[in-house]
Amino acid sequence: MLICGQLKIRRTFHLIITILAGMMIIYGCNSRKKNGGTATTNEPPVYQPTNTRQWDMTLVKHLEAEGLLTPGLSAVKGSDGNIRIAYFSDGTDFNTENRYNINFILWDSVTNSIVSEETFDPTPPETGGEGLDNCNPLALALNNSNVPVIAYQGGLFRDQAPSDGEQSDVMFSIRGVNSWAEYTGAIGYVDRNPFYDGLAGSDLSLAVDSSGNIHIAFQFYFEGMDSYNFEYPALNYIRHEQSSLGDPVADSEWADMEETVYGSVFTQTSAVHRGVGYGCKLLLDNSNNPVVFFTEFTDHSNTYGLWFARRNSNGEWSREWVEQVGSGWTIGDISAAKTANGNFAVAYTKVCLDCDDDEGDHLKYAVQSGNGWDVRVVDQSSICGHSPSLAFDSSGNPAIAYYDRRSYIGRSRKYLKFTQFNGSTWRSETVAEDHDYGHNNTLWFDSNNVPLICSYSEARDNIAIFVKR
Repeated sequence: MLICGQLKIRRTFHLIITILAGMMIIYGCNSRKKNGGTATTNEPPVYQPTNTRQWDMTLVKHLEAEGLLTPGLSAVKGSDGNIRIAYFSDGTDFNTENRYNINFILWDSVTNSIVSEETFDPTPPETGGEGLDNCNPLALALNNSNVPVIAYQGGLFRDQAPSDGEQSDVMFSIRGVNSWAEYTGAIGYVDRNPFYDGLAGSDLSLAVDSSGNIHIAFQFYFEGMDSYNFEYPALNYIRHEQSSLGDPVADSEWADMEETVYGSVFTQTSAVHRGVGYGCKLLLDNSNNPVVFFTEFTDHSNTYGLWFARRNSNGEWSREWVEQVGSGWTIGDISAAKTANGNFAVAYTKVCLDCDDDEGDHLKYAVQSGNGWDVRVVDQSSICGHSPSLAFDSSGNPAIAYYDRRSYIGRSRKYLKFTQFNGSTWRSETVAEDHDYGHNNTLWFDSNNVPLICSYSEARDNIAIFVKR
């Protein structure tokens, strides 16, 4: 008999208890001594895949990811060709429970080596802040000078009855000359209940325009005492002018700054509840106007699917379905990109909630076509399509890196895969089939039109970069 459990005493411990022939043996793994003492750990060796097919792999970093930590890896390539990577790690203060740091890596794509590494603790307790109490969302973007901007859920700790309270603001940090400067991005202002603001940022996406202005789309899903709204989040948007960063914002000003892209509608006599904003991905058009892809999952009306919303220069939002799926399906992970002619495209996972053996999650792709969307199935040969990353080569052909979970007969695969459209068909290949790579993928093409993938291994807690030979 196998018994697995978690004990959370200051730190999180994993115990695997095996009972065999009346004898009990206890194995401890990923454990640390409290109070910053010498670590006691059974970390696995830093393995690399033994079969990378036609791809070369370089290990970037082995993480000490343990307990409830979700690294939330995010990567972008700068105009200089170098790669920037952000991720969460456990806080350095072992006396403080559930605190996390943000880490930043600058990776040289020519020498295949780390140029620099930084760790910062947003609003650390020693300076009067709360420290970061979660590792939920993480978004990374660069401005025109390759200065990194990282967005996350943090800020002030708010007692939000009837919940126990948590940090509930959208925050972003910008790398300065010698340090990171933190700013409040959004608070989820609630005009119906001014005594509480909302819980903002459970999902978020970030973009920086050509003038250095910060654009954030964020999910907003808790409104004070009205806990019913916890099941029906809205999608909001905010823009911060580069010239006014750091200026104080009065509580009354947030209501005008935070725009609702889509959400529930309330009147004095009725309410229409919608659950939207999941997996939101924000991009900017050629005029620096925001567009957002996001999922709706509204159970009571059986409304599920992928939305596309766009804000015009007058500040008005319009939206249209990319794909509305029927009952029993929903949309999972989303990756969006802009084509060479300025149209928008999206790769996404169509997720089966209750499927037979011959159906399941699969990878899809959609691109703007006329007044609608050209929607295509990319790969449905297995349970796959998770953690997609969409990019275009120099000829404008779309390509996607993604995760292949298992076969239809139940055989575990856990492959990192790559597929590219050649003008008539999608051709898929396995990049790595060892050690569970394929999570938190980011795909690019270099100046020679060679594809690169930054990916995370959940089995080995490794960040790696794969380059096509």
